[in-house]
Amino acid sequence: MQIHPTAIVDPSAELSPECEVGPGAIIEADTVIGPRCRIGPHAFVGRFTRMGADNVLHIGAVVGNIPQDLKFDRDTVSSLEIGEGNEFREYCVIHRSAEEGCATRIGDRCYFMNHSHLGHDGELGNEVIVGASALLAGFVTVGDRAFISGNTAVHQYCRIGRISMIRGVSGISKDVPPFCIADFRNSLRGLNSVGLQRAGLDGDTRMALKEVFKMLFRSGLPLADAAREVEDTPHYEVAAVQELVRFCRESKRGIVNWMHSDVSDDEWVSRAQVKAE
Repeated sequence: MQIHPTAIVDPSAELSPECEVGPGAIIEADTVIGPRCRIGPHAFVGRFTRMGADNVLHIGAVVGNIPQDLKFDRDTVSSLEIGEGNEFREYCVIHRSAEEGCATRIGDRCYFMNHSHLGHDGELGNEVIVGASALLAGFVTVGDRAFISGNTAVHQYCRIGRISMIRGVSGISKDVPPFCIADFRNSLRGLNSVGLQRAGLDGDTRMALKEVFKMLFRSGLPLADAAREVEDTPHYEVAAVQELVRFCRESKRGIVNWMHSDVSDDEWVSRAQVKAE
């Protein structure tokens, strides 16, 4: 175990062997840090944080600090739970839960780029990438292998589906279905074809998702009616199709809207302004 003499480590913190703690780092009480973790210079690990093996905190990263919730009581016992093999780049910020006995949760092998943020009570699956300066508000849920590009803001309680992608500089206040691409202001662009291939989904599954995407989002039918039609097709026997339909049915905030690719962002803004007037 290598702890720099200028680091501040509370005596009650539990650090596994082979950990490294850099200069000026702070590790608060009641924390558990797994094997081979590296806590970089001036990084901060807040109280009640528990992390597994092989996590890396770069310069100034903050994990487990108290939530940005004006109602939060500092005597609340809540936590941040981090899996294994995650990387937190410079000055990213992750908060613990705002509710007694609850936790913000991060899976395995996630990658948080510089200045990104995960708010209290968020839940991330495995291999999620959060781009530079992307902001995930409280209670956001993100599925495995989702990619949230830089400077994106996701509203609280939104769900981001598995193997989905949000393009950069987007504002998202509705749910993004699994396997899809979203951008701008709650705009659904299409399937995440490259992501599906990289995730190893076979050709038949990808083709079924392509056809079901058209039925759900481009048929002009209300989503509930389109989902019922999908359930009557052979495509519904595919597990990924069932996952997509189930995600849409369970949405409480609504699903991002289909926006045809030949409509420019400027035209979309113009339409929105006319509608508002």
